[in-house]
Amino acid sequence: MRRQTRTMPRAAGAALIGALALAPVLALAGCAGGTTSTPTPSGTPESLAQLCEDPLVADCATQGRESVAVTIIGSATDEETLALAGRVRDAAAAESLPGEAILQREPVEVPQLDAEITPPPAWTLQVYPADAAEIEQTLTDVLEVAGTPGTTGISIADGWPTVTIIDMAEFEWTFTSIKDLDLFADGGTYTLQSVDERLRIVHVPARTADAAIHEVVRIAQEYPHAEVVLEAEPRPDASPTLYVSGLEPDEVEQISDRLTDPALADVAPEGALSFVLGTTGEDGVTYTGGTFGGVPID
Repeated sequence: MRRQTRTMPRAAGAALIGALALAPVLALAGCAGGTTSTPTPSGTPESLAQLCEDPLVADCATQGRESVAVTIIGSATDEETLALAGRVRDAAAAESLPGEAILQREPVEVPQLDAEITPPPAWTLQVYPADAAEIEQTLTDVLEVAGTPGTTGISIADGWPTVTIIDMAEFEWTFTSIKDLDLFADGGTYTLQSVDERLRIVHVPARTADAAIHEVVRIAQEYPHAEVVLEAEPRPDASPTLYVSGLEPDEVEQISDRLTDPALADVAPEGALSFVLGTTGEDGVTYTGGTFGGVPID
């Protein structure tokens, strides 16, 4: 495993993306972005209400008086973002906030696939309750991923990172650019931005060679009507399985022949990488299974 200081405590990690589900949402008083901050008297801890007046803050929202989600403006620098994360944590601690404090960034400006769907934050991170050093390291890793073109929706749950990739045409390039960064080096989930689940990959480096990932992405590109999911438990020792559904019978044969090619026999460093292909016909759904490269299952 890689550096552990970036993994949030389990009690805190499960709520890392909770800001996306805050409802009903009530604005904190005086939280409009772009206003002038009111100086805090020397020795007096900064309150959340005061923090929300900072020009770096685009929005503050609460769920009752239990939790708070602070949205930072998209133009904030990394240094300003790291500093604000510490301030949110300190303010939440000073007020003994019963729930969690979330810091998130304004959504990335990308074409909206559905006008009724609110675009998610560019990234979201729980900063309270959490250790200050862990926040700084994890947020530094998040900002590194966010600096990769074509990414959005970065989050972490129980130490497992997730990222949304905006463009199918750039999916392979973006995956290759991210996979070795500290945050994703032990694995992560990569999802194509789409209305339906068009492509989702749970990448487990110890169990899946890059060649398998590239093959999965190309199948999704060449069969745009199919749902392609490389599924696994979100942990570094999980065993993935590829599921492709919505295929025509002849497409099942094509993809099965393609995936069982002996050239793909080495894509699973440990054991075999299985696949399941689904097609719907007069008799209902039919499934065809196999392994990459035709490798026997122990």
